[in-house]
Amino acid sequence: MRDLLRNLAAAGKTVFLSSHVLSEVQQTCRRVAIIDRGKLVRVAPVAELLQAPGEFAVKVDAPVELAAALRLQPWGKDARAEDGLVITRAPEDRGRNLIKFLVEKGFSPGQRERAPARPGGHLPQPHRRSTRQMSVSTAQAPLRPSFFGAVRGEVLKVSRQLSFWLMLAGSLVLLAVIVLAMTAAGNLQSQLSSDPVGFFYGARDVYCTVFQIGSGIFLLIIGSRLFAMEYSSGVIRVLYARGTGRLRLLLAKMLTLAIIGVALLAGYMLLTGTIVALVVNAWSGGLSPIQNLPQSFWQDLGRWVLVQGISIGIAILMTAAAAGIGRSLAFAMAASLAFFPVDNFSTILLFLATRITHQDHPWVDVSQYLLGPNLNAVLNLIEPGHHARAAFATPLAAVDANHALAVIGAFAFGFALVALLRTVRPDVLE
Repeated sequence: MRDLLRNLAAAGKTVFLSSHVLSEVQQTCRRVAIIDRGKLVRVAPVAELLQAPGEFAVKVDAPVELAAALRLQPWGKDARAEDGLVITRAPEDRGRNLIKFLVEKGFSPGQRERAPARPGGHLPQPHRRSTRQMSVSTAQAPLRPSFFGAVRGEVLKVSRQLSFWLMLAGSLVLLAVIVLAMTAAGNLQSQLSSDPVGFFYGARDVYCTVFQIGSGIFLLIIGSRLFAMEYSSGVIRVLYARGTGRLRLLLAKMLTLAIIGVALLAGYMLLTGTIVALVVNAWSGGLSPIQNLPQSFWQDLGRWVLVQGISIGIAILMTAAAAGIGRSLAFAMAASLAFFPVDNFSTILLFLATRITHQDHPWVDVSQYLLGPNLNAVLNLIEPGHHARAAFATPLAAVDANHALAVIGAFAFGFALVALLRTVRPDVLE
């Protein structure tokens, strides 16, 4: 839709877009008109509106005294009393900072009302700044949502998404199909009798691959929605204006997804462990094959849990970075879901490049620094017995565990840095 509007404008046509979603207006329009109660308040290019700091209209009992006090502040030198209101800038151009200043100075509020629209319905002068109405209460300092309150809000958001429950139901159906397929395979029952350790490592690889794929897709979709839905709906400014800190909101979303990821992992292990125990009991008449497993198997299972925790963290940071870059749900979901398939497919292209050019370098070297192949190989590398089998592409040249973990850590740091910088960047105003 944006491309369509831009193409129309490029063809010389005038396009009027009416929207309350300011992020879309900012990305689509060149010039903006602000209307307040039917009166035209401001017309200016988008760049000019973004660069010029706004002013606030504050109604208090003593506007002259407040204006005098504000002019003593470095940010309030232009404060003035007009029509019973005080027109002023705010510390760091943030309304909540102005509220804090007024409360600390003890100025009591008057009745809340809108500042009169200026300049009375005709086009304003370009140098005129827009004003925002503010009503202040000295009864208590402005409330800010707590961090765990923000986390509870994000959990509530996820729990009310129909897609969340549909994907959980679909995962259970897929798991049931895999269990039926495994129980129908006669060779697995004979392997349980002849090589129980091999049977359990094989079952672990199958079930773990299912979790790796399913949980990855699940977290990428839910994470994209959680991080980007406020950008797409245009309510991110409302959250910031209500006192939710940018980093606090980002960390609340990350913690919410981490809780979901840990809950998925714990629930999946409990469910699959119960299924395997029931199958073993039915095939062998007891649980002795599980009880006789060597200690090394349980240690390797613990290493698998560690790797899955790393994968969950990578998925969370990736969706946060994608949402921060694209500022939209569609981009965040598309970029997150496409990353690992492209990453793994790149290994095939690099392999073909070695055959076409008859040269291993630099193609083999590049494969050693791809995120997906290193994630696929890291479990096998950290296991002393190297029992794990990668379900997807691995680096074309041998790497060790330290190298794989370093590459994964570098990507995690990069995703976190992008998410952090895009969150604190003030292109989304309060």
